[in-house]
Amino acid sequence: MQHRIRLIFSAFIFLFVGTSEAFGDDDEAFWMADKRMVILQSTKSYASAKKTAKRAAKKLGLKLKLRGLVSHPKSGLTESKALCMSLDDGYPGHYPCYWPRGRWDDGAYISIEYSTAIRGFRDGYYIVVAASDYDGSALIERILKKARRTWKDAYAKKAEVYMGCIH
Repeated sequence: MQHRIRLIFSAFIFLFVGTSEAFGDDDEAFWMADKRMVILQSTKSYASAKKTAKRAAKKLGLKLKLRGLVSHPKSGLTESKALCMSLDDGYPGHYPCYWPRGRWDDGAYISIEYSTAIRGFRDGYYIVVAASDYDGSALIERILKKARRTWKDAYAKKAEVYMGCIH
């Protein structure tokens, strides 16, 4: 039995390493995941997006999670300078810094994201997002249906989200 476990473990390691080498750790496609996001508004105005986000949280009964992000002329959104400069992960010592929703924080809640940072979205817009999850998720359809009661032009958009290391 012990021999079988070692054999299976060895085969797994071989396949994982082989797959990683075949795609290459630097090959971005290997680290991409298809997600869908429920979009309530796209606007060039951060103030307008923030107003919609606050209204949406109340109307839809969802938590407002702005994550401490603020508008920034270079990156659209950013974490605080102190946080950006203190990070051990990601891009340590770089300001501004912004990681869009969808990497590890799927679910139904209201956020504001910057479209330029999300593959598949038109650049330069603040987007009010009501839900994000893997493509095919029932959560997306449920939140979209609920959102369309107030935001008739709400839609779900597919996006490729980078799931690999940021360093």
